[in-house]
Amino acid sequence: MGANAIERTKRAALSPEPEHRLWTLYEVAVYLRVSRATVRRWTNTGRLCCYRLGGSGGRRLFSPEQIREFLARHEVASR
Repeated sequence: MGANAIERTKRAALSPEPEHRLWTLYEVAVYLRVSRATVRRWTNTGRLCCYRLGGSGGRRLFSPEQIREFLARHEVASR
């Protein structure tokens, strides 16, 4: 992914979102400043909740509420 695409994703992830929009794994990783593998590991261990499309190996999506709850429970640099 090019630098411009990454910057657009960061701006989108950090901007206020409607409550009904779900975030992708990549957007959550950018927002929390961790790798996608870390977000996957957190969801696999139950540390971070997500919605899964297509079963256990499917796409992971996150609600803003899930991210807020995670940040309230764990100290992660989000900005």
